Amino acid sequence: RAQKAKALMALELLTGSDVPVTIDQADFDRRASTLSMVVENAPTLREELSQNNPQLQKLKILIRRDQAVSDAISKQPYGSVTLVASYGYDNSLSSYDTSQIGVRGSIPLYDGGKLDSDTQKSRIALSLAQKEYENTEKQLWQELYDALIDLNRFDETMIAKEGVMSATQKALSLMQGRYAQGLATYIDVLESQSILENARIAHADAKFQKIRSWIKIQRLLNKGNQNGML
Repeated sequence: RAQKAKALMALELLTGSDVPVTIDQADFDRRASTLSMVVENAPTLREELSQNNPQLQKLKILIRRDQAVSDAISKQPYGSVTLVASYGYDNSLSSYDTSQIGVRGSIPLYDGGKLDSDTQKSRIALSLAQKEYENTEKQLWQELYDALIDLNRFDETMIAKEGVMSATQKALSLMQGRYAQGLATYIDVLESQSILENARIAHADAKFQKIRSWIKIQRLLNKGNQNGML
């Protein structure tokens, strides 16, 4: 029961739902036995991750924005060339003095020749955005790949536990028969029952963990509930 409660809480967190997750036992067993995803599909899954993951899509938008800003700045004239001409006429003096004193002007012919700081900032921003995307993509891909490995591992665990359950069920039946004949103690029967119960719990936990891994993959790929899971 404790394992089931923890698994259900994990599913609620993965699905992002505020509504408590409830799973019909028959439906749960069906899903646990039919869900599959081979490791050989990893390259395709990584491409899906890049195309569909919301977090990566947001970073792509930021990269495109920073790229556009960088391109726009780089297309401006080299440096920050400014041609400014100003003309002033001072009529406070006599007209005969105007040519010498009354005219004021400032004409800087060239002011530039250095790499504009905005260009540097835009290039740095673009580089940081690209680096953040690369790091985030690697991190998310590692999470997805780990979930894919877990999905297949828990599938193998389920098969193994089914074998244990079958063997322990036979052992329990045999022990119950021996107990009926006085050839075994009640403690022996209880021990056999305990082994069978532990195998059942481990089998059920493997089912929950398999579905949990599946949901994590679907969430990373932004597939939501289109697969009918929960």
